[in-house]
Amino acid sequence: IIYVTHDQVEAMTMGDRIVVMKDGIIQQVDTPLNLYQKPNNLFVAGFIGSPAMNFFKGSVKTEPQLTFHHEKFNLQIDEDVYDFRDGNVLLGIRPEHLLISQKPTQFNATIEVIEPLGSEIYLHLKMGSESFALRTNEIRKFEIGQNISLACDSENMHFFDREKEQVSLKEEK
Repeated sequence: IIYVTHDQVEAMTMGDRIVVMKDGIIQQVDTPLNLYQKPNNLFVAGFIGSPAMNFFKGSVKTEPQLTFHHEKFNLQIDEDVYDFRDGNVLLGIRPEHLLISQKPTQFNATIEVIEPLGSEIYLHLKMGSESFALRTNEIRKFEIGQNISLACDSENMHFFDREKEQVSLKEEK
């Protein structure tokens, strides 16, 4: 059966394979889980998931070690699976892959909006001029204006070429 819907929740729950289209052009065809975990471009990454994936502009330096540089933070990249030829990238990280830390870690942000949803909380955060979201099941008291320390789940970071808006994976040999 081919079923057409604009409701991503409906597509993700009903579909075995999903075709994501933008302006009549196929962006990615895959299983619901692969679309979510391994988007092949910026559109799919931002379209699939709620709240949407967070994006941070930066560059990658390969020496002395592989590192993502943002104006407010630096992240060491564990695996060199991406092709970072030009260095200018967008880091994509889903709200549930941002982690709250009890000690200063990779970067800090200020809470702007708190959405308690029972078993989880969405925090809408601000860091400099950038706004982004965090999803946590850590039920504790958060306050508007509170500064929190954050870390990224390094196994769930996505890197996109800023010009092509595509994931640039290295060729397998």
